[in-house]
Amino acid sequence: MLDEKADGYEELLKDGKLRLYMRNGIFQARVYIGDRRYLTKSLKTRKLDQARELADNFWHDIRVKREQSLPIKGKRFSEVIAEYLKLRRTQNARGLKKSPNRRSQEYTSDQNLRQMERVSKFWVAYCGKRSVETIDNAVLTDYVSWRRDYYSNIPEKDRPRNYKLYPADKTLEWETVFALTLLKYAHERGYRGAKAMPDYYYKASRVKTRPSFTRLEYKHLYEGMRRWMSAEKKQEKRRYTRELLRDYVLILANSGMRVGEANNLRERDLIKFTDDLGRCPSSEHLALMAA
Repeated sequence: MLDEKADGYEELLKDGKLRLYMRNGIFQARVYIGDRRYLTKSLKTRKLDQARELADNFWHDIRVKREQSLPIKGKRFSEVIAEYLKLRRTQNARGLKKSPNRRSQEYTSDQNLRQMERVSKFWVAYCGKRSVETIDNAVLTDYVSWRRDYYSNIPEKDRPRNYKLYPADKTLEWETVFALTLLKYAHERGYRGAKAMPDYYYKASRVKTRPSFTRLEYKHLYEGMRRWMSAEKKQEKRRYTRELLRDYVLILANSGMRVGEANNLRERDLIKFTDDLGRCPSSEHLALMAA
């Protein structure tokens, strides 16, 4: 073992492109990567033989990255996630990009952004420190069991409000698809080099379909919502929110519109109309007509 103060030690390896030296009693390695640039790494050891072995591994890691067209300074998955979320927040703030080609529109809704930010926390905790090019099918597969046990391994007092102890199959499916979206983003920007894209995602084994409302149940629903809305007399803002929710439910129920389609509606999409009998039905009229 060398003396901790032997900071004058220096050794050149690999035709001078790998420099092994000591600083503050700890061995360091520096590799020349071209264009007058160097990459330095602390080997975290005071033993010369171990330092030589670690420096050699460091050298070969860089060589392999060059052969696979990977970035020399790999990006952590957490850095990719932060970069991607920043892009989506910008899209959200900018709003809908007008384009005749719907596929070229860049838009992130408030709801979608909240969902991505929520799920990102799990991926950062699971493999945020890993280099993005090392995330493969095995890593994605192991996420499922890790995620199922996530809240079980956290003291109950530290769990967030409204948490669900065990995620639903559809939740796991969405979260693994989101990871593939992040990896595709990294791949398109060259962060993964020539590494093949993983293709694993968790497929929900069974889908539980909620039963339909009977006509009587639906009548109880819209009448109860009417009373619930009318009961709020003190705060105008809360009453408006209840009225908005009631209209939302009635429109979905009577039109057959999907939730995603309704969430993209804007006031400019609504057109007042009159039927053949001269009537202009409200949402309440639609509910009565359906009953």
